[in-house]
Amino acid sequence: MLIGIMDAEIVVYDTNIYTLVCSLEETKNCTTFTISEKLDLLCVAVNKQLSLYKRSKQFFSITHNIETVNVPRAICFSKSAIVVGYRRYYEALDLNLSSAVKIMDTGGSESFRPLCFEVIFQ
Repeated sequence: MLIGIMDAEIVVYDTNIYTLVCSLEETKNCTTFTISEKLDLLCVAVNKQLSLYKRSKQFFSITHNIETVNVPRAICFSKSAIVVGYRRYYEALDLNLSSAVKIMDTGGSESFRPLCFEVIFQ
């Protein structure tokens, strides 16, 4: 399965037969997304909102939306939280408690582009 952004919306392709499985029309104008294979969740950033989708086979159904204070520039899953990078700071949104904790400031530089990625230690 290949998941990506095409024409500003999430699309899902089957890599075995190279065909489009589905496109999530409600993600129109999305800017970034992240996937948690452990939780079978897809998180999509659209304007000032994060939408969470649960995967079942090759399709996704929306579970809930989280309003954010700014437009997310980068997102990634970290255990039971979503790390969100904004222009001026990073925060962790706890999925179980529905609370946000500010992690660090970036200084708000125009040249700074937030980046998130999951680090796995073995």
